[in-house]
Amino acid sequence: MNNKIITRHEYPPIPIRDYDWSAVRQDYEPGDPIGHGKTEQDAIEDLLEAEHLIKEIRDIWDITRQNI
Repeated sequence: MNNKIITRHEYPPIPIRDYDWSAVRQDYEPGDPIGHGKTEQDAIEDLLEAEHLIKEIRDIWDITRQNI
């Protein structure tokens, strides 16, 4: 997950502006995390948080599997 972050201003046709920006990694594939936010920076931070949570879950899974 060390590749470039790509952001996009989507401006969906809804009255809520919380999801105007999205962020994905350059090598995005379906199922990979997507960050969303009111601003570009919010979307990037949301993506980074999602990636961090996925890493934590994988680490816990690996530890659990080793102890079975």
